Amino acid sequence: MLVSNRRRTRSQTVRTKTTRKARVRQSVTLSEQQRRWLGIAAVLMIILGASLWIRSWFVDPMHWPIERVEIKGDLKYVTRDTLQEVIKHYVRTNLYLLEDKNLESELEAIPWVKDISLLKSWPQELVIEVKEHHPVAYWGENQLLDQYGEIFNGVLPERRRDFPVLYSPEDKGQEMGERYLQVLKWLKDVPMKVVSLTEDARGSWVIGFDDGLTVNVGTKDQEKRLRRFVVGYQKALNKQLGKISLVDLRYTNGFSVEWK
Repeated sequence: MLVSNRRRTRSQTVRTKTTRKARVRQSVTLSEQQRRWLGIAAVLMIILGASLWIRSWFVDPMHWPIERVEIKGDLKYVTRDTLQEVIKHYVRTNLYLLEDKNLESELEAIPWVKDISLLKSWPQELVIEVKEHHPVAYWGENQLLDQYGEIFNGVLPERRRDFPVLYSPEDKGQEMGERYLQVLKWLKDVPMKVVSLTEDARGSWVIGFDDGLTVNVGTKDQEKRLRRFVVGYQKALNKQLGKISLVDLRYTNGFSVEWK
């Protein structure tokens, strides 16, 4: 009986160990889906590592530095040397580290530069397209007005007589440009060149002509008053313009004249 019990105990012990091994083998066995997810995770880790390495490589400005800068645009007033003085401080790096916005802002701060567009031609070329302002009028004494009504800093002393002078203290560039064209239409029957149209803080218009005559139009009924001026010019003023310095139209039914 004692031997039988020992055999039984030993047999139970062997079965217990076998069961444990089976459980261990069962616990470490992965399903197909788990193996797939582990494979995906491994690939993602490789991609992430490669991305971090590439990024660390690019953040070194000595790797693939900008070797060529091309400036495009029909430049009449801005010199390439002026542009290069700004550009050279930004291109001592690569395209990845280039401070695009700062470069654009500093270039657009140059007088005559209207707009800047940057194009990165990988791996080592930067293309800069420059658009200039095209002046159509002087704005006061020290600024200019372009064809879109934008006021900008610039001087053209040699062409001062080629452009009319417009001005409003509220910097209404586009509106004043449109008014100037309208005034030319209203005064088309007066054979004198309009060289200035200005507005004061109260909104009162003053027109200047090339022979030195000044016409004070006022703040209201400008079209009606200028048509009255045209009639007066055709009937009497044209014969005495050389003696007149100012015509004041700010009257209900007529105008006054200031003699030289």
